[in-house]
Amino acid sequence: MKNFTIYMMLFSISFGVSAQDLLINTEVCGDSVSSVRLTGPWWGWDPNGGPQAVDNQDGTWTFTISPAPSADMEYLLVVDGVQENLIAEMVAGGTCAPVTDYANYANRKWILGSGNVSNTYQFCSGCPQETTFRLDMGYIGLDEGETPVLRGSWDWANGNIVMSDSNNDNIWEASREMAGDAEYLYSIADTSGIVGSEVLDPSESCTNGDSANTNRTYTLEGSSPLLPVVCFESCSACVKDTATVTFQVDMTQYAETFSTPEVNGTFNSWCGNCAAMTDADGNGIWEINVQVWDSIEYKFSTDSWTTQEELTEGDACTKSTLDGSTTRVNRFLMITGDTILPAVCWNSCSVCDTTTNIVSIANNTRFSLFPNPSSESFVINAKDWGSSNVEITVFNTLGAAIYRATNTNKNMEEIDVKNWENGLYIISIESSFGRANHRMVVSH
Repeated sequence: MKNFTIYMMLFSISFGVSAQDLLINTEVCGDSVSSVRLTGPWWGWDPNGGPQAVDNQDGTWTFTISPAPSADMEYLLVVDGVQENLIAEMVAGGTCAPVTDYANYANRKWILGSGNVSNTYQFCSGCPQETTFRLDMGYIGLDEGETPVLRGSWDWANGNIVMSDSNNDNIWEASREMAGDAEYLYSIADTSGIVGSEVLDPSESCTNGDSANTNRTYTLEGSSPLLPVVCFESCSACVKDTATVTFQVDMTQYAETFSTPEVNGTFNSWCGNCAAMTDADGNGIWEINVQVWDSIEYKFSTDSWTTQEELTEGDACTKSTLDGSTTRVNRFLMITGDTILPAVCWNSCSVCDTTTNIVSIANNTRFSLFPNPSSESFVINAKDWGSSNVEITVFNTLGAAIYRATNTNKNMEEIDVKNWENGLYIISIESSFGRANHRMVVSH
């Protein structure tokens, strides 16, 4: 729909219009209008009986009523034979049709002595414009199955617009053709309906200032078609103290066929495969670095929710939420800063159980590492090292060697980890038998 600019046309006697004439100027929203008329009680409400406007060739039309009415005048506009209906506008809070019972009619009114008039056909303020509302939900997150919705004075009961986040950046959008000023709010809905609405501070600039019924306000005139991004329950953009969290999942004991694991949670609106994980060294430990904040719920899945974890209610790393008759069990994390999480096993809060943590290499030599995870130190033990000088190297997840030692055929090797960062480490043991690699998790 093409929008035109309203013009207030003030004529004087020098333009051939008597001072006693009344000019009514109207903006008409549309691309192909051929006729604009007035109707009202003066013309028996005949849609073809009132005066016809002159086309100003710029989207505005001008009526000249000569002489001007000698009393107040009710009227409506008729465009190409169709009489405007302003009932809905008035119900939504419009002011351009004061003669109304809000059910059967809503008429414009010219007050004697008020001078020339500027109108907008079918609307109380300006031609409608497609307006996009934008909401940042990343700061508070959404539970599974929840979606933000836009609600407003155009129809609080039935006019809800479901918002969308097409690029999974937690900026949700909804578009609506706005025909006038309005009040609105953002709410959260699931399959049962509205489950919560934002509570705004009435002293904030974007609200109506009504402490009893605080809503956001929208003004058609001067508003951009693309509204600024605001935070839920705020008139401003979200301010986030983010941290980098390394998520790791051990898929070595996962029995199903899969292509790519992913991490889904409140921080990415459970988006599917938008946070796909990688296994750069092919050791079965998949990981991803994600910018997150505050507290989050999450779980691991594969191939855009083809499969997902079924976590045990009550486990230390989980949070349970009752949703109707269903209990949702997700992993839970309170974030205080950059964190490298241990490489947990699928469906578990712990690292994968390798029974005795024993790794076999050539000649059936067996090494054991314990405890795993470790917080103070861990011990490498073997019945036979295979040679008198065994090289032990510890690598971090970036592949950097952080520890090296030579074992001189002792029965065990103890390594202190008190000053190591939390995370996954690879223990490499090289002897005459060959090389054995083992995963070790440090968790203080």
